[in-house]
Amino acid sequence: MTDLATEAAAAGLQVEWKDADGRQHRVDDAVLRAVLDTLDTRVDGVPFVTGDTGRPIATSVEPGAARLILEDGTTRAVTIAADGTIPAIAEPGYHRLDTATGAITLAIAPPRCVAPPPGHGWGPAVQIPALRGSRPA
Repeated sequence: MTDLATEAAAAGLQVEWKDADGRQHRVDDAVLRAVLDTLDTRVDGVPFVTGDTGRPIATSVEPGAARLILEDGTTRAVTIAADGTIPAIAEPGYHRLDTATGAITLAIAPPRCVAPPPGHGWGPAVQIPALRGSRPA
């Protein structure tokens, strides 16, 4: 398997398959490269990290100074600890961490989904066609 095929397989792409007649096919290298570039996968690095609001975020980036760009465009200076963690982020969303060696996307989730305010979760319902005419059916 070529390096490109190995990278594609690591990204979850199917490189080879059999058709309905049992013939073996392989995806062209140009197609694999285009799909990998579109997916922005990098097997050698960490392009995407998930975390929770209010908790330090574990990464595998080098320790040192970095710049955090929040989803709303606000920029903050952060320090990556020796173990690769960055301080907690209070705002959920997709943020960007620029480091000396590159950039990664941080997907920060809230502790729970937004819920509607408490109250009645029910009400009358009627099908619209039943309201047509002078005498609803």
